[in-house]
Amino acid sequence: MVCHDGTWKPKKDFCEKIHCGQPPNIIDGFHNGNATTYPIGTIINYRCSKNFSLIGASFMVCSANRNLTGLWKEKPPICKEVFCKDPVVEHGIKITELGKPYIYRSNVTFQCKIGYFMIGSSLIRCEKNNIWVPIAPLCKKISPDICGTPLILNGNIQPLQPQYETGKTVAISCNQNYSFIDDTTVMTIQCQGYNLWNPPAQLCFFRTSPDIFHLFINHGKIVLGKKKYYDPGDEYVQRVSGIIALVKELSSSNCQVLWLVSYCFYSCLEE
Repeated sequence: MVCHDGTWKPKKDFCEKIHCGQPPNIIDGFHNGNATTYPIGTIINYRCSKNFSLIGASFMVCSANRNLTGLWKEKPPICKEVFCKDPVVEHGIKITELGKPYIYRSNVTFQCKIGYFMIGSSLIRCEKNNIWVPIAPLCKKISPDICGTPLILNGNIQPLQPQYETGKTVAISCNQNYSFIDDTTVMTIQCQGYNLWNPPAQLCFFRTSPDIFHLFINHGKIVLGKKKYYDPGDEYVQRVSGIIALVKELSSSNCQVLWLVSYCFYSCLEE
């Protein structure tokens, strides 16, 4: 309330901008902020001095707390000298690397020489404690009674072990929205020795249609228009808990498949 001409009158409301103060400085690094105050939504970017690597997020955002006070969200990054030693794998060779020195986030990919198979990950990365993560792999000589772990991308192996004896079987399954070339998603292979599997492990490919083999429709199923592959503009009818929905594919790409539910109505169809 404000006293005016002997009477109290309500004070007019007003809006006030919320600002953040100076962003924190970091040792052996700098940011691009040069103002005195910063409005909400301002993004400040950080960089490190030469020979230093940035650990953490490279930016901070001005936001507000519950008291409507401006603050810089999250902790500032740190700049650190990170150098990993030259990784050596006996009976292995480097097939890709960013070159020496190995600084933070440098990657190295290995391959075993002919006559050897790999135990562990083929790709390792230099991390903030000057160590390689995961540890460098091993290359073991191929023998008549051992197989190495099959290389599977976009899938998983059960049971997962560093190596398998002759006669051991494993199950390979593709991740959601991936399948083998024959449209199946699970296969079993058996170690024949000499690092050979029968049948050979297949690759998991991205599907351009919903995975109807695993029915990723919670509590429902496709009741009309079911097929292996769908093109943009195709439709199918799904039933979820007694509700019928017409679903139309809008677009398809290497990254995702977008479907539109056109309409829904209740149905008394039998299961």
